Formats: sequence, structure tokens, C-alpha cells
Amino acid sequence: MPPSFWYPPDLDSIVPTFNDSQKRMIWRTKQNLDYAYLMIYAKYFFGFTDYYIQLEDDVISKMGYITAMTTFADSHKNWFACDFSKLGFIGKLFHTNDLPLISNFILLFYREKPVDWILDQLFLVKYCNHEEGGCIKKV
Repeated sequence: MPPSFWYPPDLDSIVPTFNDSQKRMIWRTKQNLDYAYLMIYAKYFFGFTDYYIQLEDDVISKMGYITAMTTFADSHKNWFACDFSKLGFIGKLFHTNDLPLISNFILLFYREKPVDWILDQLFLVKYCNHEEGGCIKKV
């Protein structure tokens, strides 16, 4: 759990976006900060690992899921993220070395959007020429 100083003192006064209620806005903002903190923690305390998978405590996985994911990741080259779920940010696999970039990008926009939308924006920034239409569909 992140230390209390990790959260801004004005968390209760964040202006809602996307017609979210104030309660949902606080929850979503805190969740974004939690994800960023967890990634930073994982990188600096477990950075010797190759991969980081974003799961949640209520996810039920199949036997052998770690082996299946790492086998898939190891057999493919030049990927930034592998998506093993259709549930927003859950099931995203990243290279541990990319966690600083991802966590910093989350911290830039943690008040603005849900984390899966922030990740979509990171894909746009990282891979798309702003003059090229339809790039996100390719990513």
C-alpha cells in the first residue's frame, strides 16, 4: 500500500470528467495513482524480472497461465504490451524495463482519464505519427 504522502491532499476536490460522479472520480484517480506506485515499486524492488503483469485480487486464473503468458511473450519480439484480458487494464503484460515510462505517463494524466485510456494515449504517443490517420487501429 502506498504511503499517505503519495496521494495529493486535494483528492476530494478533483473535478469530475466524463460525467463521472465525485465518488467515482476519487476512486478512479486513486486507482491510477495506485497503479503507478505499484509499477514503480515493482521496477525498483523486483526489476530483475523480465515481465510485469497487471492483475487484481479478484481475478481467477487458469492453471499454467504464467507459463502460457511468458512462453507467448518470449516467442514474440518487439512488443510493448501484451493483452491477456478484455477487462480494461487487467491482464496487461509489460517488460519490467518499460515500467518507468508507463508509470510516468500515468502520473501525467492520472486526474484526467481511466488508466486503460491513458495507456491508449501512450500507444498513440509512442507509435503514431500525428499526421497519420487511423494509426491507433494498427497498434
